[in-house]
Amino acid sequence: MITVLTNIPYARHGTRDDFETDEKRYEWQMSIRANYLLLGDSRVSVPVDIIKPTTPILSTNIRWINREELIAGSFMSMAVQGSLVTKAEDVDIYFKSRDDVTTFLRLNPNLKMSSQNDVLVNAHTLGGHSVEFNLIFGVAYEDPADLITHFDIRACSIALDPSKNTVHSVAGSLPDCCMRRIVDNPVPHNTTVARLVKYIKKDFDIDPYQRLFLAELIKSDQYNSDLELSTGYRAID
Repeated sequence: MITVLTNIPYARHGTRDDFETDEKRYEWQMSIRANYLLLGDSRVSVPVDIIKPTTPILSTNIRWINREELIAGSFMSMAVQGSLVTKAEDVDIYFKSRDDVTTFLRLNPNLKMSSQNDVLVNAHTLGGHSVEFNLIFGVAYEDPADLITHFDIRACSIALDPSKNTVHSVAGSLPDCCMRRIVDNPVPHNTTVARLVKYIKKDFDIDPYQRLFLAELIKSDQYNSDLELSTGYRAID
């Protein structure tokens, strides 16, 4: 079981917006993207905030391997929003390698592997409240910032290092969660329309400038139609 004990303290961070207007945010996104297209370098200069809560965020019987495995994605977005749902049905955990996943499963015999492919392993807890875990090892990252700055939707660009109880968030992601708005990172590894629809169904809104930016992404190599019908995970070397 994995339970949220304390919401991420966004009162101090989450009210700080990143740009004065939607148009200025769009201009910044296009500027970063232009540099990426011209230089062919996916490393982007996107600010990342680091928050170290004074109290534990999670209550869990999971044993961590302390190799920069990260809980990230929609679970962290819910935690920021102060969701009343304290027990997650689905949790994405990122690992540096397949060997790290093997070590993690060995340390946690209460987890049973249900399926696997060349990108991730699906596992679930045994007995009681069953939690599905996506143990993702096919998305390479050097550090937390490298991982979350290449997510597609910024509201999910938040990662918790459970071993250090440290939260890493792309600047603007916390207000995105609080305001329930869709903003894309400038250079995501991949994106799909299905991902957009997922957040719209969660009552997130998207302004006209972000619709324009999404149109640019859909025309780019970051868009992969095969992912529309899959889990949304693709190996990134």
